[in-house]
Amino acid sequence: MASDPIAEKSDALKSFLSSEPETLNAYAQWFGKVKEPLARVEVTSIDKKSLTLSATLKDKSKKAVVVQFEPPLRKYDHAKPRLLELKAIAQEELGIMKPPRITVFKFPSHGKFVGFFLYSVLPYGAFAEPGPEPWLAAVPYVRQYIPALVFQIILGIVVAVHFVESLYTLSLCSKHRAGYEVLVRSFRVLRFSFLVLVGSERQVDVLTQIGYWLSTLVFGMPVWKGLEKRIQKARIDAVSKLE
Repeated sequence: MASDPIAEKSDALKSFLSSEPETLNAYAQWFGKVKEPLARVEVTSIDKKSLTLSATLKDKSKKAVVVQFEPPLRKYDHAKPRLLELKAIAQEELGIMKPPRITVFKFPSHGKFVGFFLYSVLPYGAFAEPGPEPWLAAVPYVRQYIPALVFQIILGIVVAVHFVESLYTLSLCSKHRAGYEVLVRSFRVLRFSFLVLVGSERQVDVLTQIGYWLSTLVFGMPVWKGLEKRIQKARIDAVSKLE
């Protein structure tokens, strides 16, 4: 059976968490959905898959709380950053701290080739017809093995999936900025122009969201995965400053 690098060094992590009663309370209240007043929260165990807590209520009763690690921790060095991230998530949801703001668009280092393939090769296979132009020379050979309908179906699925992913990206942006409502209001009153957009910090946030949304429509998962990593780092940095 494979060893558990977290359980093997759980005493150090228990000691670290025991010195953070506010963190343990936030875990119990958000992840454990404990609504009753808390007297104290103690760490029962921790391994690569979960953190188990024992919450003692003001009325002396106890509740067990299990905080799942998704995905499971692979290394001991991953434990504290994940615990800090979960602390930030819990405190955000409980209204104790504000979500970190993402105000600058950054394209992920990978994913460009995927976008090029999806929106060049697939449309080529789906809609190109044999012709005298050099760039159409490969069409007859492609059609011998793969009919246009196959490319059209795949392209349709990709567009649909990327559209759904873009909505998820917008949900991340709207939580970790201040601009989506500005975008909606600006469209409603017909005052949405580039000169106005670059005029304030809130409106720059709108451009950031547009950049992430359009990029997700084209490139899909690499964009929102990159955004998730930026949010994760920002959360860890924010709570680390408060330690």
